[in-house]
Formats: sequence, structure tokens, C-alpha cells
Amino acid sequence: MSFNNASVIAVWGSPGSGKSTFSAILARYLTRDKSKAIIISPDQTVPMLPVWFPNENIENNMSLGHILTSSEINNSIIAERVKLLKSYPYVGVLGYTSGDMPLSYPDTDYGKITQVIEVVAGMVDHVIIDCTSRITDLFTPASIEVSNVAVGIFSADLRGVSYRKAQTPLLAGNKFKFDEHLIFAGKARPYYALDEMEHVFGHLDGLLPWSKEIDRASTEGVIFGAGKYCSERYLSALRKVKERCTGGGFHDDADESEEFE
Repeated sequence: MSFNNASVIAVWGSPGSGKSTFSAILARYLTRDKSKAIIISPDQTVPMLPVWFPNENIENNMSLGHILTSSEINNSIIAERVKLLKSYPYVGVLGYTSGDMPLSYPDTDYGKITQVIEVVAGMVDHVIIDCTSRITDLFTPASIEVSNVAVGIFSADLRGVSYRKAQTPLLAGNKFKFDEHLIFAGKARPYYALDEMEHVFGHLDGLLPWSKEIDRASTEGVIFGAGKYCSERYLSALRKVKERCTGGGFHDDADESEEFE
């Protein structure tokens, strides 16, 4: 699917691997040039708006569920429900609110999901979809199928390996472009068996090292400010996603950690 000049990035992978954290940091990274990004978080099991905005009372009518169940999806209905960062208005978020649960809204169909992504892509420069870990949740395979860039993040342990073996057969077929996905080991610690993990996975494109500071920022609800704590390996992963978005023509000599301030 063509989105003109917008990049659509599907971030998927195993539970607890740091997908939401990576999505938030990536959004800040991609908008350092004042381009605009919207994160779509379709998880009803753990609604992310109260996680990302813990000190704000977000009305239930801001929910992504209202968009997906609307009779017509257009710029207006989406713009009304994008939650912008007060301190950094180049990034917006669409997601579920604290009043939502898995049965709050009827199931939506594949076409409605891709329509939402297409309309959002027409509004900003980057769309980042923080996919759920359930491949059977239609939002995840739909997002991977229509994305320009797919990023798989797996916890760097046996759970990540087991998840990959169990879930990836559901992404068989050319439309999911599985062989082109960037694969990162999430929340990797020095003592993890990363060489063995790379052997099982076939390849790893990088590591997202575990960081006490990033973990604390996520716990305290200030994850959008966690980029300044990124190690060189984490920044390298961000660069690889940026390179894919730009077709390999990206080069940046800026002090990236300082620009996250």
C-alpha cells in the first residue's frame, strides 16, 4: 500500500520485550527535524493512553475504539482523538483509555483497520503502530502487511524464542514480507545468550539494551523523555529504522542524545 511520503512502521513482537517503549522513543527520534508522528496503540488488554499520560484525565470519547466503530473514518474524527504531547507537540498518540476493556467495542474488520492507518498516514510524516503481541488480533497482521517498515522485537531469552516459533507461522506469505523485517533483541542484558538467540533467529539486526534509566522513565510515565538515556546500541537500532524509512539515504552526524532533551 502506498502512503505518498509517509512512513508506516509496525512494531511487533513478544510480550514484555519493550515494544511500547521503543515506539515512544522512536517517535521522538524521527521527529527531531520537526516532522510529525502519530503512534497508534491498538491494545485493549492494556490501554496505553493512561500509561503514557498518567497524570491526565482522558475522556472516554478519545478512545481509538470510537474511531474503529465509526460509520465513516476521516481526518476530522481522527484529529479530534489524537492526544498530543504537551511538551513535544510533534508527536501524537491514538489508543484506548482507562475506561476501555476487551469487550468495550465490537470486533472490527481488516478493511477498517487499514483505512484508519491510511487516513492517519495522510496526516503526518510517520505512523508508528505499537502492535499487540497477539498475531490473531487483526490489528497486528494488518499493520505488518501495510507497513513500509516492520520491526520485530523479541525478549532476549527463551520466552522470546518460544514466542517467535509459535507466532511467526501465522505471518507466512509474501504479503507480510517477513524476511525483510528488522529484528531486535529487546531489554537485552549482558549475561543473556545473545549468540544462541541469533543462531535460532537466523539473524539479529541489533540490540535494545536494558537500561535502569529507561525502565524508570517507563515506570514513572515519562517514557517520551527517555531517549536521552539511550546507549549507542539503542541509538544504532533507531538509526536502522530511520534508514529503512528513507530508503537507505539517511546520514546524521548530530549528537542524538542531546537532541532528545
